[in-house]
Amino acid sequence: MLSRRASAAIALAVLLAACEIEKVGIPSTEAQVALHGVLSASAPSQIVLLERTRNGTLAILAPSFEVLDPVLSDEGIAESGAIVTMTTPTGRTLLAREDAVVRSDGEGRGVYRFDLPGDSLERGGTYELTVRTTRNEVLTAATSVPAGAAAFPAGQGRFDRVRDTLMLAWPPAPGARSYLVRIETPFGPRSFFTDDTRVRLSGELRNIDVAALPRVFIPGFPQVVTVSAVDSNYYDWFRTHSNTISGTGLINRVAGGIGVFGSLVRLR
Repeated sequence: MLSRRASAAIALAVLLAACEIEKVGIPSTEAQVALHGVLSASAPSQIVLLERTRNGTLAILAPSFEVLDPVLSDEGIAESGAIVTMTTPTGRTLLAREDAVVRSDGEGRGVYRFDLPGDSLERGGTYELTVRTTRNEVLTAATSVPAGAAAFPAGQGRFDRVRDTLMLAWPPAPGARSYLVRIETPFGPRSFFTDDTRVRLSGELRNIDVAALPRVFIPGFPQVVTVSAVDSNYYDWFRTHSNTISGTGLINRVAGGIGVFGSLVRLR
């Protein structure tokens, strides 16, 4: 007959065995090609960014962020050496050049630039993008540019957040899925979509895109407010989010990879 101490030891061993967490090996995911390109009616040229999604096989150490080297300086894995072409609504095929090829310092890997000024974009026209990587992966996407005249330069004025309210209105843009309102702040931009053609921005507005919920309008700082007509690709990509567990949730219209190829026209 077992003693009380032996019985307790056996019970404890059984309990620990029952509580042991099962160890399951999870295979590493395959890195995909990620594409980010937005045709802009007010840009001097059109840019497409290419990089690889992270799957834990590479450790990335990057310097401080540089606008002219956005992929590598943002700890991205640049996809270099790809052939990137775009077909215009008239059937003309344009070839992009990678910035790293033309820059003397070799920076700008994964940044592909089309010599296509924004004011030459055909409103309502469909632009088709094709990417072929050095591994023979093929990505395709298309976007239709919303109508509307590009607005520039910016108007200037003084704004007192204690007593002022910014009222903005703009004409409807045929072909636009939605309108993007973006306010630049020292703590990061505050942006949102609207289906209306007017918006009222109170001086008490808070920035819900920043954890501390700071005020949007900060005394002493010049702040740019823009309103842009965007296509469905832009709207669906930036209004959806990737679930941290499953990775699902993003509306992706890039065939052969992941990302967005959209278009916008800055109206105000």
